[in-house]
This record gives sequence, C-alpha cells and structure tokens, in this order.
Amino acid sequence: MSFAIKTILKKILEKKLLILVVLIFFVFSSYYIPKTQPFEWQYMHHFEQAEAFLNLRLDISNQHKLTEVITRNGKYFIVFPPGPTLFILPLFAIFGYDLNFQLFMQIISILCIILIYSLIFKITNNKITSIILTIAFSFGTVFLWAANHLGVWFTNQIFALLFTLLLLNECFGKKRSILMGLYLGLGIISRQLTIFYIIFAITVILIKHCVILTKYQEHHFTINFHLIRKKLFLKDVAGVTGILGLFVFFYLFLNYLKFGSLFATGYDKLIDYAWFKLNYIPWELYQYFFQPPYLRKAFPFLTPPATGQAIIFTTPLFLLVFYKKIKKEILIPIWLTILPIFAIHMLYWSSGGGQLGTRYILDYMPLLFCLLAYRYRENIDAKLIFLTCLSIFFCLSGTLLLKVYWGS
Repeated sequence: MSFAIKTILKKILEKKLLILVVLIFFVFSSYYIPKTQPFEWQYMHHFEQAEAFLNLRLDISNQHKLTEVITRNGKYFIVFPPGPTLFILPLFAIFGYDLNFQLFMQIISILCIILIYSLIFKITNNKITSIILTIAFSFGTVFLWAANHLGVWFTNQIFALLFTLLLLNECFGKKRSILMGLYLGLGIISRQLTIFYIIFAITVILIKHCVILTKYQEHHFTINFHLIRKKLFLKDVAGVTGILGLFVFFYLFLNYLKFGSLFATGYDKLIDYAWFKLNYIPWELYQYFFQPPYLRKAFPFLTPPATGQAIIFTTPLFLLVFYKKIKKEILIPIWLTILPIFAIHMLYWSSGGGQLGTRYILDYMPLLFCLLAYRYRENIDAKLIFLTCLSIFFCLSGTLLLKVYWGS
C-alpha cells in the first residue's frame, strides 16, 4: 500500500468521531425531513427563481402558495436574497423541478458541521474539545431545526451560516484577503446581516499586520500601531472590500431592477407595520432570554413556541460564554461583530417563526462557538459536558415535540 493511501486512511481514522457525527446527523435528517410540515413547500421560492434566471427574467411566472413574494407592475418578485438560488442553478438546469432539494440541503448542512469542527480545531488544537463542541453545534442548537426544514427562511440562513464558517476558517487560518472577501460577499447575497462580519475580517487583517507573536503568546497579543505594515494592511483591506464590493453592487443592482430602488428589498411591501421599532425591544428580550415552552393539556404537553424560545431553554451551553475569563484582545473583535447584529435583532419586529428557539442567533452563533473554543482550549470540565447534554436534550426533544404537535 502506498504511503499516500496510508496517510489518507490515517487521517480518516483520526476523524472517525467526526464522521460518526455526520452519519448520525444524515440519518436523522433523512428520517425527519420527509415527515415535517408545514414549510417544506417554501423551497419552491428557489425553484421558481431559478427557472426565472434560466429564462433571463427576474420575475417569477406565478405565485403558487409562496409567501415571500410581492407584486410590482403586475409581476411577481421574490424578496429573499438570491444566494442559494444561484448555487442550485446548474443543478436546476439539469434536473428542473425533479431536483432532490432535500439531499442538496443535507450536503450543505453536513459541510457546516465539518467546518465548525475545523474552526474549533484551528482555535484549540484539541480534538476532544473540537468534537464535543461539534456535537453540541449539530444537535444542541437551533441549527438542528433550521438544517432539517427546507423553507426559504431556513435555507437562506443555512447558506449564510456556511459562508460565515468558511470566512472564519480563513480568518483563523491563512487569512487570504481575496477569499475572505469572496465568502463575505456570498454570505451577504444569502442573508444581509452577514455584512457585519466585515468588522471581524478587517480586525483580523489589522492584527495580522501589526502584531508580533511569540510561541508563548499565540493567543495573547498586544497591538502596536507603530509597527503596522501599512502597505500590506491596505492591500489586504482592498482585497476584501474590493471583492465584497462586487457582491454588494450585484445585490443592490438586482434590487433596483426588481423593486425600482438600490436600497429597496421588497420586505416593506410584505407587512403593513414597521419592521424596526424601539417598542419591539422588550418583547425581543423576553423571547431571547425568558420565553419558556408552552404547557398543554394534551400530548405532547410541552410545546416550544413557534415564534421563539429563550436561549436557556434551547441551548443553555451558551451560558458558558460568560463563565470563564479569556484575554480581552480575543473578545474585542468577536463582540464588535456580535453586538450590532444582536442590536438589529432587538429592533426587529420578530425573532422568526415556524421554528425551534430564536433562529436568528444563527447570524452570530459561529462566533459564540469561537468564544467557547477559546475558553476550553486546554481542558474540558463537567459544566461543558452537562450543558452540552442538556442542550442536546432540549433541542432534540423540542424538534420532535413540534413535529408531533404540528402533525396532530
């Protein structure tokens, strides 16, 4: 047996736990997705838009039961960003409406699981921590629900998650500015809030060009602006923003063609009330931090609210983000990215619908796992194991309870 084959087999065996996690997730989703309602028909958004693109149109031929559609000048337009549609376009051109969208999204979700493992391992270089947090991500967060439902709300969010994970792997890896800009751009045309990851990307580039690391200071650094390599810094910033700018221009121009304005998204035509208001903050805070499951007289007795459930009743693992101290130099770029996204969530009229937990947390959930990875770089503890198991119990039971409740 050649040395190359032996090396490949060794790497596969080293990742056997990760492979097992992926297989369990695939089996679960293969069973679960075909039995869930009521949102699976919503993926027709992507098929209708793909058909329109292939016929060199932006408007779709008919509305069917699609909800995220507005009428303008007698034509139907989908308001969701086109990222996922562009990726299925070649497959749709071959298979048309017979495309197995379930299998397609299962592959995307499995890529997210592999990428979260890769990200955590880059931070920790610890296989035990990496596999525990990967299991938590796969079965103990709202990812489990979103990845197993094919509605356009969920698929766009899973695609944005995929690209943020690719971005973060690049930020903690080789830090190539062109790829960082590419992943940011692909994320934005899947879900607009991904644009705030530009804060993290630019901060990583800044650190790359003005920090001196020693073997004893790999994850503890000080920024010395007098030592910044300005030309290289500006070159990398130009690489990120230049590629990102192309995607932003594409998205804005698409909005102009569809809705008559660069900054119109069509969402304002879907509801008759304000999308963003200060008055929404108390309700959103309650949804995120206090909303418990509903009690019911009949089986299944407990049902997660479809409009959102508190993090403590969904993924209490995230409490550990605030438990152990880490160096502030790591915290700053992460929280500078999380906080503006969270602030927009608080001002928004809804935390999502037809879901388990507060689905919008997926917008910054990879960064929460970065914090957990930093906190458990060296050793795990009983708190991590217990809260991982509790999170898996909440999310698995909640996912199955909602299926039973809606099925009845």
